[in-house]
Amino acid sequence: MLGPEQHPQQDSPSIPSQSRSSGNRAPSQQDSTVIRDPAIPVPLVGRLLSRRRRRSTSSQEEEEEIPFLPGYPETHDSKRRRNNDYDMLGASNGSARDRSVVDGKMPGSPSSRKAGKMTSNGTTSPDTSGRARSRQPTFYGHDREQVTRILIQGLSDMGYGNAAEALSRESGFDLETPFASAFRLAILNGDWMEAETLIQCARDGNSQEQDGGDQARKGLLLADEASIRDMLFSVSEQKYLELLEARDLGAALSVLREELQPLQQDERQLHALSSLIMCQSSEDLRLQASWDGAKGQSRALLFAELSRSIHPSMMIPEHRMAELLTQVKEASIRNCPYHNTRRWPSLYTDHVCDRDDFPLDTVCELDRHTDEVWFIAFSNDGTRLATASKDSIVVIYETQSFQILHILSGHKGAVGYLAWSPDDTKLITCSQITYPAPAEARLSKEHCAQIWDTETGTCLRTINKHNEPVTTAAWSPDGQTFVTGSLDRKHPLVMWSVNATSDDNHLHIFGLPANPSTTTNNPSTTSTTQVFRVQDCSIATLGPSSTSLAAAPDQQSTTDLANRPIRLAAVCARKTIHIFDYRTRQKLNQIQVGYELTSVNYSKDGLELLVNLSNGELWTVDGEQGTVNMKFHGLGQDQFVIRSTWGGATEGVVVSGGEDAKINIWHRYTGRLIERLDGHRGGCVNAVAWNYAQPAMFASAGDDHKVRIWLPHIHSSRLRAIQENHGKLAKDNFPNARPSAGMTAMTSASQSMNASSSSLGMVVEDDYQGRGTPVWGRDV
Repeated sequence: MLGPEQHPQQDSPSIPSQSRSSGNRAPSQQDSTVIRDPAIPVPLVGRLLSRRRRRSTSSQEEEEEIPFLPGYPETHDSKRRRNNDYDMLGASNGSARDRSVVDGKMPGSPSSRKAGKMTSNGTTSPDTSGRARSRQPTFYGHDREQVTRILIQGLSDMGYGNAAEALSRESGFDLETPFASAFRLAILNGDWMEAETLIQCARDGNSQEQDGGDQARKGLLLADEASIRDMLFSVSEQKYLELLEARDLGAALSVLREELQPLQQDERQLHALSSLIMCQSSEDLRLQASWDGAKGQSRALLFAELSRSIHPSMMIPEHRMAELLTQVKEASIRNCPYHNTRRWPSLYTDHVCDRDDFPLDTVCELDRHTDEVWFIAFSNDGTRLATASKDSIVVIYETQSFQILHILSGHKGAVGYLAWSPDDTKLITCSQITYPAPAEARLSKEHCAQIWDTETGTCLRTINKHNEPVTTAAWSPDGQTFVTGSLDRKHPLVMWSVNATSDDNHLHIFGLPANPSTTTNNPSTTSTTQVFRVQDCSIATLGPSSTSLAAAPDQQSTTDLANRPIRLAAVCARKTIHIFDYRTRQKLNQIQVGYELTSVNYSKDGLELLVNLSNGELWTVDGEQGTVNMKFHGLGQDQFVIRSTWGGATEGVVVSGGEDAKINIWHRYTGRLIERLDGHRGGCVNAVAWNYAQPAMFASAGDDHKVRIWLPHIHSSRLRAIQENHGKLAKDNFPNARPSAGMTAMTSASQSMNASSSSLGMVVEDDYQGRGTPVWGRDV
């Protein structure tokens, strides 16, 4: 067990708002063909344009596999998620690839069906033969008009354009109003004057109640949180970029001075936009602005962003039916206590995972260490497990048979932490002197971190920068930099380049800001001191929800991932969580907790922090706001360092050991304790690790010098039968064989099995001959 007070205690010690990047949209040609319907009159505010018909060709079906990043936010505010929602400039409310003009007709316009059959403002026309009005206004308690319009949009999204038009014609409901159609085409055609006029004449959402059913005749209706100022700035920014690309620098400068500057208060964004004038060519502009140009998707992306500001009664949010179905599935997952698969649940039936498919049985014990095991971690690809111990060594196992690949014995002191690089080619190990310590260790500079080559098992570099125990380490998402954390007040949290060769070549030292005006979550915690002693840290990239429609891997560009914010969280001895922007190295927030903190872990999407507290609780904390989302009770922790983790294929559970030799598993979204396992034979269960690549496996490390491997009952039962069979054969054929070092099988026949020349892992591997390598819980 590792105690936070083992060492002599010493005195411990805004982000700017991110507006929409100028590089997120691309212009089209100014002379683009403007689509107009002569059947609709031209009012004062602009030429009203009816909707375009959706193509009847099928679009690609949604993938049913949930992406890797866990977490289930129910709203998707990131604009970048729409980057690949459009396949052409003629994007529309529904699907860009499906909505287009067919034979010059558009759904909702008089020319696309018999005159007088319906209006185009989402209301029922008088000439519908009484079909729409004769039906009940509700559908099983839901508003019939809302359901119908969402179905129309969903049918079009799926490529059933003719069915969408038929439903619109029969129901008398249209997808959007003429003003919404006019606004759409003004943006997509680059008619900036008309787009600005429509925005300036728009009304807030409170006007809807006063208008009754006549709101379609009075212009756009804005959503509650919409800002006309921000909408106008977005339009002017697009106009400015298009003029720069066309090399009309005079007109672009005029837009910058007369339109953008009066609308924007962020001087840094204005400075960034003005610097684009210096670009020598259109290609240079697109590169510098991260923008795909006039013929790209920029106008479609601009409209996708602006459409969020239009009231849904005039324009339904894009892909609304798909989003609602996603929320249904997310709710099913949230309500399933043993959910442990990355596959979407079916819409046909209620979703419940079987407890027998959850890893609750110990299959084997790894017993290579001779002292307390303090930390364990699976590699990112799930094929290896690294264990760190007080006995000063690190052992790397492969997870097919749990045979030892490497024993890393370069440390003189106890090893309390390790971290795999993103590509699993390197491993950082962190060590410290434990008291009382041998004279040899005290004389050596053993508060150090080492970097290892995981393929060869050789030490690549030793970092001796810290003068106190090195408690933690974390890699950047690209693997080019990393940080080491320590109780050292002078070097508490240090950023390094992976290519640095000297301790003097560090990139940055994170610490508390000296500026007393720094904004914190609790003003009373603001301090001018630089004292900062780190117990644990974690790094994550902020991104969309793993179950979001926009989070599918094929929709995430490399540029998008590279531009996402990266957060660094650290817990220190002053009972505080500190949040940093890893890219800018600026401190964003500090959260005063009131209890000793022993570990911190970001969720994969960077939205939540999981922290262990010395009062016997775990908390999940909003990483940006600093608010507590959930408290988990029943943890046996008081004196020693216990490290918890997120568990399950989609991080739907929280798992932690404790000082009572138990392993506790809580449901992430309800806080309910769903399992309490007998973890080890005595002392603390110091750490747990979940194998996200093979989610039916996790491991635990204890003071009993053992590492336990846990699998579902269905797998463990089969393994035990295999072990017994092979154990009997081995006893008959190899009576004098010696036990395999480093592993103990958890079965009644384990003694006979260990007397054979094959360990548990080899038995399992043999059993799967001809059927491939066993993969525990991987969805295939």
